[in-house]
Amino acid sequence: MVIKPTPLYVRNYKEGVELYQAGHYPQALGSLKKAIVHHPDFPDAYFLIALIYDELGLFADSISLFQKLLVLLPNDLQVYHAYGKTLLRAGKEKQGLKILHKALKLNPKDAQIRSDLFQYYMRAQAPKKA
Repeated sequence: MVIKPTPLYVRNYKEGVELYQAGHYPQALGSLKKAIVHHPDFPDAYFLIALIYDELGLFADSISLFQKLLVLLPNDLQVYHAYGKTLLRAGKEKQGLKILHKALKLNPKDAQIRSDLFQYYMRAQAPKKA
């Protein structure tokens, strides 16, 4: 039995995930970007980079990556959910709510999206919409 070596982009991605989980965002970005160089259509790496940019407050960069991800994964509920939350954090409430409602249409039983929408409407003092 021949064991194939793990592709370089997978190793870079795994390293990026470990660094992200440890809170080392700049180093994680470096590893994840290397993964993308070796495999340009690797949506998992783009998703994690978008999350890191969101956590660092680089909303324009995060939004741009989420838009690219929606082209690669047009029905991915997790991408819609994270994208909507990023838009809300970036101050683009109208767009963020639209995206979260679209995510809820993809899966009407998703408790996390419902909870995020509820919390937003309660903070916005719009309990009827909640």
